Amino acid sequence: MTNITRAAMVADAANYVVVDDGQYRYPVAVEDLRDGDTEEVIRAMSGDEYGEWCNAVPADQRLYMVGDCEMIALCQEMIESGADVWHVG
Repeated sequence: MTNITRAAMVADAANYVVVDDGQYRYPVAVEDLRDGDTEEVIRAMSGDEYGEWCNAVPADQRLYMVGDCEMIALCQEMIESGADVWHVG
């Protein structure tokens, strides 16, 4: 596992999307997205399809777990530093 600091992730925010599924917010590296992945495509997925997508395109959890208060704060910092937000929920 690669070591990274919070400051480094925030500084690299433009290379992430923050996925907001209505329950959780989490960062996904743009390089980990698959061809054809867009906010609209993911929003149109069924629950099962979204679950499969989450397994195939993992959240970057090197610092915090999805749902942790620190992850919520990190995502907000990343948005303020240039990460796109995909509202998929």
